[in-house]
Amino acid sequence: MVNPPYSISDDDDDDYPPKISPTRRVFNLNLCRNKPDPKVFLDEAWILLEPALTSILHEENLDRFCFAEISQAVDKTSCNPSSSEDLSNLIVDVCGTYISTTLQSLAVHCNDDDPSLLLLPLEKFWLEFPKKLRFICEIAGAGGPNLWELGLNLLPRKLFLASQICDKVRTFILLRVTDQRLGKPVNMSQLENLMYMFRWNPFRDSGFLKKPFLDSTAEFYAAEAKQVLEQSSDLPQYLKYVDRRVGEETKKCINLPLFSCFQDELLEVVNRELLGVHARALLEKGFEKLMDERPWEALRMMYDLFSQAGLVCHIKDALSSYICQTVEKILKEEGSSLAEFKAHVGKICCTYFAEDPLLEMTFHKFFEGLGVYVSPGSSPFRDPSADEMYRSPHWLF
Repeated sequence: MVNPPYSISDDDDDDYPPKISPTRRVFNLNLCRNKPDPKVFLDEAWILLEPALTSILHEENLDRFCFAEISQAVDKTSCNPSSSEDLSNLIVDVCGTYISTTLQSLAVHCNDDDPSLLLLPLEKFWLEFPKKLRFICEIAGAGGPNLWELGLNLLPRKLFLASQICDKVRTFILLRVTDQRLGKPVNMSQLENLMYMFRWNPFRDSGFLKKPFLDSTAEFYAAEAKQVLEQSSDLPQYLKYVDRRVGEETKKCINLPLFSCFQDELLEVVNRELLGVHARALLEKGFEKLMDERPWEALRMMYDLFSQAGLVCHIKDALSSYICQTVEKILKEEGSSLAEFKAHVGKICCTYFAEDPLLEMTFHKFFEGLGVYVSPGSSPFRDPSADEMYRSPHWLF
């Protein structure tokens, strides 16, 4: 018998082990360490971070802290989202306590005769807290943008609860705004910083400053408009005054936080008190003179101001009345031309009233009713050249 190739002789049976099929062997070295509790990392980070936060907020000496070690401890908490969130909440709590304590210490100055005792440290506190918060966020990087937003929203929320301080600051802002409108010297940098405090919620949603601000604006311009009209009822002069005031308020809406927040409402109030309230009386006294003398600057300014304020209907009424009264005079006088008067009014409407649809319709309606036909869409009038307008304010006819 022939043995298979792999077999060995009987003499070697004791020297070799029997043939064993190869199998996969598993070696369990158990090298994995037990994961530590995330709370351990959180506690270790907070032990290092808390005293550093307190020193940063209170502007104490920071030389005793190793911020690299603190940052390393904080980074370990980022492995667990829950721990990272807990750390952010702990930081926000410390900042909130600091803000509340500071505001309480400032509140004692609310009844002082000198407002600077409250406003100067409050302004300084408002400006410096974001800088401190930024430093804290750099150390506690695990909090990320969320920590910055949470901390930044703390100050207006805590300030909103300090009603006595808020009332004092609001009164000061309204007084300085009035002073500035009167041309008195005002610390605009401080005013802008104090205004900025009230741009944030919950002030914005509560309307804490909106109604008092708009009411004081209405009161100021109502009194000033009355005073200006008592001194002179000349329409061109009054229009220049309105144009100047509206321009000033519009410019403030670009530069000052409080004005920009309520721009639409503010300009509506200004236009109402300066023009809306007095529109009918102004045009009854001065519109006919403007149409007859034709000072181009005043006519253009009148239309622009009334148009911006949504008051073109008053010009329409005045134009209708002017056409009716003048036509009556023309019909009574010999040698007067209705067609010439139509051309005169048409040129004013085309040149100075920007071909306003409402005024154009009024113009067409009245003259067609008198039998002086005006072709729809046609404009037999030309705009004056710049040379003509600057050469004479009475260039028409």
